[in-house]
Amino acid sequence: MALSAGIAGPLLIGLSIRQAGTGISLGTGVVMYGVSAILIRGLPKTSDSMSISTPGHITAWPQCLVRAYVASLMDRRVGAWVTVSAAAIGIGGLLNVAAPVYNHFFFQGDIVAWGVVMAGYQAGACLAALLLSAMVNRWRDFTLFRICFFLIGMGFAVLAILPNLRLFVLAMADCGWGFTMLQMLTESRIQRDCRPSRRGATMAALASLRGAGLLGGCLLGGVFAELADVRETMIVGCLASVAGLVLVIRSPAVFGKESSIGRH
Repeated sequence: MALSAGIAGPLLIGLSIRQAGTGISLGTGVVMYGVSAILIRGLPKTSDSMSISTPGHITAWPQCLVRAYVASLMDRRVGAWVTVSAAAIGIGGLLNVAAPVYNHFFFQGDIVAWGVVMAGYQAGACLAALLLSAMVNRWRDFTLFRICFFLIGMGFAVLAILPNLRLFVLAMADCGWGFTMLQMLTESRIQRDCRPSRRGATMAALASLRGAGLLGGCLLGGVFAELADVRETMIVGCLASVAGLVLVIRSPAVFGKESSIGRH
């Protein structure tokens, strides 16, 4: 159900805004949010004892945060996965800014076209989730990382060369597949390679670095969209993807040429 909603949602939103207007569409969203909030109240509650913290825990937070980040980044293998994940999120942030600008310039900001494009992105992401198990059993990590960065770069290149709506949808589906696959691969690698006692701290560090990568990618995309043509912004995304591909190719030992996620 969640996969279907991820694909159909953007398309239905675009059609709703075109047919009913922005006000009614936003009102519908508010109503749905209210219904969700009411349903959440029915979920089981955690024990009150679990939410109680002591002053000792509060004073230890800064030191724990520092140790968590340092330990995660100092580990050569886990740090490599964190770096790849942050880089992929940064490139994704660039696409987050460039894609709507692209839609504005080449398709007059048509809301239904944008809904179709985002539905394509979600379809690619869902396909990655469905194919992950089969792909990790067939190919090694090293090969999958190269495929992901190559396909993302190809998606940016297609957008830079051929501004066509069908190709726009296909390129976004391609990017959705690549970014989702990279995210799942890096998470699986990190959880496997990090020490079990530090798994929570490592994943927290990963989440924070992803936020920083997304912010950096959006800022970079905004700067290029303002100073250059949107096609040139897509070229920058292509070059960034090529840089990620070269990083993986030049570091086979770090990025798992000799092992596979599916072989625990």
